[in-house]
Amino acid sequence: MREDSTKLKRAFSFAQEGIRKFAYTDLYILLVLAIVVAAWVWQNATFGFVTLILVSCAVLVFSDDILPLSVNAFGAMLMIFKADGEGAIDISRFFYLWPTFIPLAVAILIFVVRNTVAKVKNKQRFVLGKMFFPQVAVSAALLLGGVGTIAAKNYLTALPNVIALGVGVLAVYLLFANFIKIDEKRDYAKYFAKVVMWIGFAVCVEMIVHISRLDISSQDWSKWYWDLGWGNRNNIATFLLFSAPMAMYLSTRTRKGWAYIVMALFQYACLVMTLSRGGIL
Repeated sequence: MREDSTKLKRAFSFAQEGIRKFAYTDLYILLVLAIVVAAWVWQNATFGFVTLILVSCAVLVFSDDILPLSVNAFGAMLMIFKADGEGAIDISRFFYLWPTFIPLAVAILIFVVRNTVAKVKNKQRFVLGKMFFPQVAVSAALLLGGVGTIAAKNYLTALPNVIALGVGVLAVYLLFANFIKIDEKRDYAKYFAKVVMWIGFAVCVEMIVHISRLDISSQDWSKWYWDLGWGNRNNIATFLLFSAPMAMYLSTRTRKGWAYIVMALFQYACLVMTLSRGGIL
């Protein structure tokens, strides 16, 4: 019995270490974003949410670090697509996916309980962080903004962005403040910069696919209203405003800096293509 228990612990430790190492690679980031982009391109929400949640659950159950889930959290909203022939996006058609969040909630609970026990044993304090209350105010403003003045359908259309940028960011902030495992050998700034850069690349891919699907001449596509489901030209530009500079930053952190410079120029070119005055300026 003890031997079986020992083998089980060793297997868990092996899986935990393997997933931790994999989750900090570019391959993991690309895997997550490939799922996101594929779900958006194929307009298959079931595939996207189920697969992404399975990956997230594996990381939560076997890992003791929350940072790798940043790409899952911020990339998930890019799966929101606009169905063919649909006017304003109807977010209610995604409601049937709510059961997929049950295993995710269980995995989060397992992660929090396991790592909370570890923090208590190590006599580590739980913190809210300096930006907790400002972020609460931002979340409330995002959730309540427009209530009573805009149509319910328009409010629901913007709800994915509101949840991701409001409640989602607050939850991620708290988890990051308490459950990032500090490792002096790991460059967290570089990793997060890669996450943001690759998310920007995914945005560019979706933008290019959307343009290619427009049934209009190449001379008119720049004047056409872009609606990717999760956002429009200005939303695309907002993403790229953050991701392109991250690519430039990464070019200074590696010997193969030219590859990141190419990525930055590509994303800046996509930013210009949006013709978003705020983004370009």
